[in-house]
Amino acid sequence: MPVFFGGMAVEGSPVLNEVSGMRTDNIRGLRIDPGLGLGGRVLTESRPRSVRNYRNDGSITHDYDRAVAGEGLTSILSMPVTAFGKTRGLVYIGSRAASSRIGERLAQAASSAVRELQAEIRIRDEVARRVAHLQHEPTSAAELDGMRQMRAELRAIAAGLDDAELADRLRAVGDDVLSPAGDPVLTGREVDVLSLVALGCGNAEIATRLCIGIETVRSYLRNAMRKLDVHSRMEAVFAARRAGELL
Repeated sequence: MPVFFGGMAVEGSPVLNEVSGMRTDNIRGLRIDPGLGLGGRVLTESRPRSVRNYRNDGSITHDYDRAVAGEGLTSILSMPVTAFGKTRGLVYIGSRAASSRIGERLAQAASSAVRELQAEIRIRDEVARRVAHLQHEPTSAAELDGMRQMRAELRAIAAGLDDAELADRLRAVGDDVLSPAGDPVLTGREVDVLSLVALGCGNAEIATRLCIGIETVRSYLRNAMRKLDVHSRMEAVFAARRAGELL
């Protein structure tokens, strides 16, 4: 993309702190308020909008003309970043070519990037919600079962994240809150698989959730059963719980 900029919302107003292809620092750090400029309109309407000639477009206010003019931008496409019904940020692509439109190929690429970002935000929000729920002691057997299920699901989410730091943090929180006693016998992956077996998942679903192959799932199950000296997947679950490996 010739020019890219964007940012996430801070107290309802996105701050444009991610930029690429800029000639100046005019746009970096700019705060976009609802209703103002192209981004402000996108923020209010929560849908993409574009302009072909920014400075002469009558459909938007011109509160940010000075910053835009300093970059020589003409055509700009702005898209909202939404999650759970709220606009969480803005993404822009721009061109300096006179009165040109943003091409369909660039628009599609930007839309794809926005979708990936939205998916990541939803995952992070869900992780934060579940981690918050884990930060207390269970008060009943039913609540403990619910926490076991959340721990297994959180580990499954962690397995599918591209953000290694977030994935490690997620696993660590689950392990700290529902931690087994003593030195572990099973590997983390074996615990992941048995946690999903305990939830009633078949091998295909476990493979999908953990982003691994079915044969890999079977291998983890075989290893776990051998270490626990049992002969079935459900026996492995019970034995792992008795050993404190699985809660």
